[in-house]
Amino acid sequence: MQSNDYRIQFGKVDSGGGKMTDPVDDTYRLSSSIGQEAAKEFQSSGYIIKAGFQYIYSRIPFTFYLSTIRVDLGNLLPNTPATGTITLKVSFGGAGQYIVTARADAPLTE
Repeated sequence: MQSNDYRIQFGKVDSGGGKMTDPVDDTYRLSSSIGQEAAKEFQSSGYIIKAGFQYIYSRIPFTFYLSTIRVDLGNLLPNTPATGTITLKVSFGGAGQYIVTARADAPLTE
């Protein structure tokens, strides 16, 4: 949360948590978690510990790119395979890993 006079980051709330934004004019944002008494970054010679749920949010975001959202398979005929290509590029930032799953959510249409 911030204004011209102050800024609060990683606030701890004992009765709830989540990401909250001012619904009227987006003047503040607050990210909070429950029960994180020792949630912060600890450093010493040779190590860094980033403890707490807040460190799930990476400074390097997860992003992806699709070359297109539609594939032209031409005129489809029963029992005749058709292929197309979509290029997917993924940058997983601080997420650690990812899984890509492709599935049809509806029958093919023209």
